[in-house]
Amino acid sequence: LQQLHLLHLQLKEVLEALDRGPKQVRAKQQFVAQRAAELEGQREKQKKLKVSLDQANLQLKSNESKLDQLKGKLNAANSNKEYEVFTAQIEADTMAKSVLEDEILGMLDKLDESKGLVTAAEKNLESAKADEAKMTADVSAAEAGLKAKVADLQEKIRQSESVIPGEIQAQFRRMVAQNGADAFAEVDGDVCTGCYVGLPPQTFVELKTGKVLFCKSCGRLMYLRPVDAA
Repeated sequence: LQQLHLLHLQLKEVLEALDRGPKQVRAKQQFVAQRAAELEGQREKQKKLKVSLDQANLQLKSNESKLDQLKGKLNAANSNKEYEVFTAQIEADTMAKSVLEDEILGMLDKLDESKGLVTAAEKNLESAKADEAKMTADVSAAEAGLKAKVADLQEKIRQSESVIPGEIQAQFRRMVAQNGADAFAEVDGDVCTGCYVGLPPQTFVELKTGKVLFCKSCGRLMYLRPVDAA
């Protein structure tokens, strides 16, 4: 029974490895999607910055054209009042133009920063794609070997199950189907290590005589710890 338990533990480990591989690939795929979304976000921000910059430049050209017109009107002023009005407008528009030019310089700085962020996001995406490709290849390469181990262990388990008496085969198979390797429990001293409940003396005696028994507390199939493992 101990050998049968060990085989089931090995099978559990290999099945977990088989299950873990696709999960790792999916995790890498999700990370790639996350990096792609980050890149798209940075590109969208850059696009909006360019639109804002284009609009600001158009506004600047409009302001410059307006200033040129005002200067022409100033030169053609027919009275001191007109001259003062045009002078005040020119001063105000010149100030507005200066503010807009500062804003444009700030936008250019942000655009340069955005280009760097886009480049970094592109590199992050490429790195994530490379990691995903490597993980996919590694999992694919290991899959055949793991499946071969599963088949080998299942055959060894089938052969080893001959130690299970026929009258409890059905119950045993139900336990294994539900719990796998946890269907077994070693007895340490007079305690079931599956539930850590002490066994009645009679049960312990029956186990020592080689009888195959289920723990009445947890339902696991029990076997005695080998003397050299105590």
